[in-house]
Amino acid sequence: MTFTADGALVLEAGSSDDAQAVDTVDTALHGEELNIAFNPQFLTDGLNAIAAGGATAVDFQFTSPTKPAVLRGHDSTDHALRYLLMPVRLTD
Repeated sequence: MTFTADGALVLEAGSSDDAQAVDTVDTALHGEELNIAFNPQFLTDGLNAIAAGGATAVDFQFTSPTKPAVLRGHDSTDHALRYLLMPVRLTD
């Protein structure tokens, strides 16, 4: 996942030529650009849990690409579900 300063989230998946995908989603970024990777199953589990709670949008909170991220429903209360997600190391 690459969060860019121009308001885009670039999603990239796959590590071989046979299984690659790239998609771009509009987003709002508060802070510096960030490139971070997650285990796709853990990310999907968190997004599904937040959606099951009624959220239609998700806030990602980061401090750095090597530290855990917190996901929560956009505009949710402080008592709403929060999902802690550990990043994985990116390989070049």
